[in-house]
Amino acid sequence: ITLNVTTAVPSLLVGYAGGSGVLNQTAGDNTFVDGAAYGVYAVGYDGTGVANHSGGTVNMGGSAFEVGAYNGTGTYNLSDTGEVLLGAGSTIYVGNGPTGNGLLEISDSAQFHQGNVVTAGTQIFLGSDGGTGKILQTGADSDVTIVTDNPVHVGYGAAGGVGTYQLDDGSLI
Repeated sequence: ITLNVTTAVPSLLVGYAGGSGVLNQTAGDNTFVDGAAYGVYAVGYDGTGVANHSGGTVNMGGSAFEVGAYNGTGTYNLSDTGEVLLGAGSTIYVGNGPTGNGLLEISDSAQFHQGNVVTAGTQIFLGSDGGTGKILQTGADSDVTIVTDNPVHVGYGAAGGVGTYQLDDGSLI
């Protein structure tokens, strides 16, 4: 199964605007095609969302990957052979905005890659602007790569924020 998100603002929203939702991806490709505007994959954006991603690829291009934002609670479970690819100009938010609470858990042989060359605009926020965010990496064969020309923001913003990166196993570059 291949899902190509090609709207003018390519968006996939799980648990949005007061709602709750669960998305399970066990295989196939979920590709965001850059349109005229910055796209977003949000799990728990002003709602409650859970994404269980155990196989296949999410290819975000230069879009935003958000888990637990703006009064929302989100959990993204990346496991087994699941892979997330973010390209130049992409932004990662885990626990962003007032009372946003996000958890990105990376286990087994899962792969999470943001960029492959230093590119302006690529950034990551972990617990920002009043949110609480955590990345928990536990997979012995898991691999996380973050390539950015900006600071890695952990606990950031005038409203405060609480951010944690817990590396129990695997590699972080």
